[in-house]
Amino acid sequence: MSKNKKAIIVGAGIGGLATAVRLLINNFEVDIFEKNSKIGGKVNLIEYKDFKIDSSASIFMLPKPYLEVFKYAKKDPKDYIELVELNTLYKVFNDEGDSFNIYSDFLKTTESLEKVFNDESSNYYKYISDSYRRYLLVKKYFLNRSFFTLNYWRYFKSLPELIKIHPFKNCYKTIEEYISNEYLKTLLAFQCMYIGESPLKSSNVFNLIPSTTQIYGLYYIKGGMYSYVKALEKLILELGGKIHLNSNVTNIIMEKNVAIGAKINHENIFSDLIVCNSDFTYTIQNVLPRSTFKNKISRRKQNNLSFSCSTFILHLFLKKKYKNLHVHNIVLNLNKKEVLLAPFIDGPLPKEYILYLLPKLNRYFINSSGL
Repeated sequence: MSKNKKAIIVGAGIGGLATAVRLLINNFEVDIFEKNSKIGGKVNLIEYKDFKIDSSASIFMLPKPYLEVFKYAKKDPKDYIELVELNTLYKVFNDEGDSFNIYSDFLKTTESLEKVFNDESSNYYKYISDSYRRYLLVKKYFLNRSFFTLNYWRYFKSLPELIKIHPFKNCYKTIEEYISNEYLKTLLAFQCMYIGESPLKSSNVFNLIPSTTQIYGLYYIKGGMYSYVKALEKLILELGGKIHLNSNVTNIIMEKNVAIGAKINHENIFSDLIVCNSDFTYTIQNVLPRSTFKNKISRRKQNNLSFSCSTFILHLFLKKKYKNLHVHNIVLNLNKKEVLLAPFIDGPLPKEYILYLLPKLNRYFINSSGL
C-alpha cells in the first residue's frame, strides 16, 4: 500500500488554510507552518479584556467561494459558521447632515435613493446592471480560468468579448457616465477603493464590487471574520492536518529548480509538495533562494514594485452606544476627487476624508462575554 504524499504549507492565512483542506481531501499529509503565534494572517483578532475585534476585513461579499471549501470536503458549512444576510447593506451619511440606506431589497433601495436623489435611481440600476454584465464576462474568461498553462488560442478567441468590458477605462470615468449626483458617485467610487487603488486609476473592471454587492448582498459571520478562520482550523484538524505555530520558514530548499522541502526553525523538513502562502515579495526576497528567480525577476524590479494602498484602521472601545448606526456605515465628503486621490499621492492628507464605520457590538457580533 503506497504512502500518502506529504505537503508543506507556508503561512496559515485563509489561502493557506483553504488549500490545506483541498489537499487533505486529496489524500495528502498536510503540515501548515505559521511564523506567528496565531493563525489567520491578515484576517486576525484583537483581544482586549472581554472583547474580541477583527483586526482587518469586515465586509463579507460573494460568500460562495468561502463556502465551497466546506462543500469540497463534503461538509455542511452551517456546521462550522453562521452567516447572516444583511437587509441594510450600507447606511450612508454625508457632510450636509443627510443619510440614506442601500438595501438588499431593490424596491427599498429605489425608495431610499429617490428620497435623496430624485430621479437618480434609474441611473443607479443601469450602472449596476451594466457593471454586473461586465463582471459575468470577467468571471467567465478570467476569474474561473487557470493561468498555469495559457491556451493562447482560447485567449485570443475571447478578446472580442473582453473588449466589451472596456478594461482600460477607469472606475470613476465609468461611474460618471451613469451618475450625476456627486455623493452617489463618491459612494460607488469608494467601494471600488477596496482593492487598494484609486478609482481614478483602477480598471473599470472593479465596478464589479458595488454591482455584485447590490445583486448578491452582504453577509456577516456570527462572531466576526475571525470565526471563518477558526472554522477552517476546525475542519483541518478533523481531517487530520497539523498546524505548527511559531514556526518560521526561512528558506525553501530547491533541487534542480524544484522545491523539495523547507528550512523551519533551523531544521530541514522535506516534502513532496510545497505551497507558499506568504506575500509574493516577502517570499521572493526572504524565502526562495536568490538564484531561483535571478533570470526572471531582478532584485531591482522587486524593489520598484508598486504596492496597493493599505488602510488606516482605528479601534475604539467606547462606553456610548450609537443606535443610529447599522453594521456597515460610510460617511461621505463632497470634495470627491481630492478625497479619492489623497491616499495614493505623496504629501499631507486632506482635512476631509471618507470614513467607514463598523460598530462591533451589533447583534451579529458576539464577544467572549456573549454581549
